[in-house]
Amino acid sequence: MKKLLILSIALSIIWSCTPGKKLGKNNIDRTSPEATAIAILDAYKSKDIVQLKELSNQENTKVLEQLILDSTLIETRGVFDGWRWAYVNQWDGTIKDVRIELESRRIYAVFYEPPNVTPQSELGVVAMDLEGGVWCFVDILSPDKQSYETLYKVESMNN
Repeated sequence: MKKLLILSIALSIIWSCTPGKKLGKNNIDRTSPEATAIAILDAYKSKDIVQLKELSNQENTKVLEQLILDSTLIETRGVFDGWRWAYVNQWDGTIKDVRIELESRRIYAVFYEPPNVTPQSELGVVAMDLEGGVWCFVDILSPDKQSYETLYKVESMNN
């Protein structure tokens, strides 16, 4: 049963990742978790709330619309502050690994690992959900490496 579930989810991810779905002028392949994660991190690093909103899930879109309407909220909510901001600013432009949580079907893409990483080290991870056939930004998280590695590995879909 577990193998059937894994196969079913893997096939739905592969099917959803067929080339051709793009976003606006930036030609981001939103069917690729890696390409979407890179676009999310680029938008976050450049503090581009409008682009981040375009890449977000429905829930985050509503929150980001509020930030666009009232830019003072960006500072008061610490959107570009703290450990998320620190990890994104240390990002080297690559996605190191992509995994999936089977129950939620949420994708996690590692973009930051500290030097001399250990099983207890916190990673920088972009979490994404599939909505309408495209990957959408959920959050930037910091699971420890050991917990992250319990998720199922997703092979690169860019090849």
